[in-house]
Amino acid sequence: MGSSEELTHWWMKIIRSLGIEDLLFTRALNMKIDPAEFPGLSENILNARHVIEAKLEESPDVKDLVHFFDYDSYNVNASVGSNVIFGEPTDQTFALNSLGENDYVSRVLEESGLTERFLEIGLQVARTLVDLFSDMELGHPIFEQYSFVGLDDLENLKPLLEKAERCALSELPADDKKELISLTFQLIVDRHRLGYISEEIQQELIKVREKFRENLPQEFDSSIAFFDRETFNPQLSLQCNLLMGRINLARPRAEERLCKLVCGVLDEQGLREQVIMAATTMSVGIGGKRLPLPMRQLIALARSLVKKPEILIVNDALNAHSRESADEVRRAVFELLPETTLIWMTNETPNIAEFDQVLVLRQGRIVESLIEQVPGEQQAVALDESEDAVSPEEGPTILDAETEALAEVPLFSAMDRTQLKLLAFSAQRVTFVPGEEVFHQGAQAFAAYVVLKGQSEVVVGEGEHETVINRPKENEIIGEMSLLTDNARSASFRAVDELTVLRIKKDVFLNLVEHDPHLALELSRAMSDRMAQMMHKIEEAA
Repeated sequence: MGSSEELTHWWMKIIRSLGIEDLLFTRALNMKIDPAEFPGLSENILNARHVIEAKLEESPDVKDLVHFFDYDSYNVNASVGSNVIFGEPTDQTFALNSLGENDYVSRVLEESGLTERFLEIGLQVARTLVDLFSDMELGHPIFEQYSFVGLDDLENLKPLLEKAERCALSELPADDKKELISLTFQLIVDRHRLGYISEEIQQELIKVREKFRENLPQEFDSSIAFFDRETFNPQLSLQCNLLMGRINLARPRAEERLCKLVCGVLDEQGLREQVIMAATTMSVGIGGKRLPLPMRQLIALARSLVKKPEILIVNDALNAHSRESADEVRRAVFELLPETTLIWMTNETPNIAEFDQVLVLRQGRIVESLIEQVPGEQQAVALDESEDAVSPEEGPTILDAETEALAEVPLFSAMDRTQLKLLAFSAQRVTFVPGEEVFHQGAQAFAAYVVLKGQSEVVVGEGEHETVINRPKENEIIGEMSLLTDNARSASFRAVDELTVLRIKKDVFLNLVEHDPHLALELSRAMSDRMAQMMHKIEEAA
């Protein structure tokens, strides 16, 4: 290839052919970008922001899906620290994980009379983090995704909690107090659901924000990328820049609906390719652990294809994909590299007509050669896997209640308390209005749902052929087959009155199972029993 333009064109052709264009596009929207690295993109994003703002104003039903960065309001989907400084830090001066160490912030907090309250909340947060993550090994994807402290910091919290058991908070060493206050600054109301940042405290924090901004020394201005509707914020993701806010994840399919709007505008503005190319710089963790295994495999294959090799050996490289998906990818490779010699090694017999020769190996030796006879036949020739907020002293948190709900689900009976709490912590609390569908029969499945509150029904068929096969009770799980299979939804699930559920993502659940073989075995048994019960219900309804 003679130029970067040609390379870009070839790369885009590869990712489109492999079916990962949309995945890269949506992931790029969750990235932060350096305007200097992608000249012109930040200005284009600002122009797209104004178009999106106009569309949101025209659609009130979509507008409530965004928590906007409004100086006069508390953003429940941003951290306490971001709410106070009303922006994101650009250096360590106001780093959110050590905000309690900043002298100016400490002074503003003390003058506002919130220091003691922040210490109390920080102590409860420390206990929760140790309870959830203390037994998790280094590099565990759930720890990396959901814990807002590092492994070393987590270890440091244990002796701090021991000190707090022996003395009053006011008697703790200064460094320990700063650490507890820093934990409080990292809390996100809607994300963590611990209930410590009540609406009353939120209003007090808006006043703290005003005091912080009014008295901020000029020398610190460059240390914060303030939220401003007229400027691009390099400390926010592309999506947050486009919305100038954060998605309201408590609304059903909020991310999906907003993504459709945002992607539509970017396509209209001709920005899709620019955004996808930005995705090539995203951090995906050690060995790509932050990516689902099927996507990791496709990206690894794409990196090989971009070189246009004369010989390409694919050794069971798509084992996380279904047979149909792997076949589609293989056919795409044939079209992309028609002149390349392709050696495709797999555990399943392919369509023989696609290959010049198909050999069967056992223990490293060729034992059969498959040849095509007529279409569909082959011959072998022998050769030789929103609750009310509560304060720290007022009892169980929302997270505790959700953990108890999961404990009532038979499918999760093999999980211990820590695993259940971790599953609840990484789940999403969503509320549906009467008549609203949670999912539709035939749709692709990415999550299961545990009913927390409200009436609902599971139905098969549509219109006059619709049949109700289940009216779930509280703490009942629906759509659990999606956690372990790639099958489409076998029924529809909808709210009868206001329905609150806990949405459990498939990738999060599988991360837990992959690290506990005993749990995987018990879950397989529970899933088998559950499938038999569901089939029986469907047969009775028919």
